[in-house]
Order: sequence, then structure tokens, then C-alpha cells
Amino acid sequence: MKRISDECLAQAVTLLTTNRGRLDALASALLERDTLYEAEILRVADVRQPQALAV
Repeated sequence: MKRISDECLAQAVTLLTTNRGRLDALASALLERDTLYEAEILRVADVRQPQALAV
């Protein structure tokens, strides 16, 4: 169980470190405005909207 927990922690730290710029941009935008809509979040974080899965 400890190994799984340690691996998850390492992965979380890597994701946060890799995306620090995006997180900072979102934090800054939220300090300016209390609410952001999905399109604004995607633009500020420089993320493309995921494609819907075909059924």
C-alpha cells in the first residue's frame, strides 16, 4: 500500500510541477474574477477542449 501511495504522490508532484505555469495563470485569473466559465478556463490554461467520444 505504501508503494502505491508513494507512486501516486510522485505522479501528482510531477503533474503539478509540469503544469505550474497553467496553475499560476488560472490563479491569477481567479484573483481578478471570482468566476470563470469553461471557455475562459481553457483559454487561460492554454488547454484544448477534449473531443467528445463517438458512441
